[in-house]
Amino acid sequence: MGDTGAAPVERGATYYGTSGTIPASTAYGQSVGLEGRPHVFPDTNPSNRQVRRSQNDVRAILVRNSSGFTIYAGQIVLWASGYRGKRVAGLTNTTACEVAGVVDDHVGSAGVRNGDLFWLIVKGPCLALLSRTAAEAVISAGNVVHAVTAATSGATTAGRFTDWAGTFSATETTNGTAANIVMNKLGRAISAATTGNTGALRLVDLNIAT
Repeated sequence: MGDTGAAPVERGATYYGTSGTIPASTAYGQSVGLEGRPHVFPDTNPSNRQVRRSQNDVRAILVRNSSGFTIYAGQIVLWASGYRGKRVAGLTNTTACEVAGVVDDHVGSAGVRNGDLFWLIVKGPCLALLSRTAAEAVISAGNVVHAVTAATSGATTAGRFTDWAGTFSATETTNGTAANIVMNKLGRAISAATTGNTGALRLVDLNIAT
């Protein structure tokens, strides 16, 4: 259950902001104690947090970006080895891999710098980045969605999703893909998409196991 008291960082913000000095990883200091702190927020519009997007709540975890690069709103990320529930190490780049969550869709265009703390969204409505591949960008509202393959965890095609059309090929039933889609689903698409939405942010009802 998330903490419903005062959030240590506002949604859409990061602990060190866009220009604060982020200490070296060996000296994160008191901020280490905030890693993994949960919080429940109302579902609000990223462009105006005073307006509700829905009557749902959003469950978030305050985590550290330890990927080595800046990450951005809507990107899907992986847990850092040895820091599950506390730090993320990069973007998803394997089909239907286990995901940590989605970078808060309220974060501004400056993104989350390496070493900073931010809200990772794991349950409830959140904008996430759709695949940059046209065939994977055609999705239906209500379909289960999962991470897509990319060359590396820092590639422009990484940290994105597609949907599962509802059937598995013979190969997928034997190579582990079917099980991964079932076990590692992000949730279900709220917004449908076509090839005209390739690479765009689309709304997903997240339900990520943590």
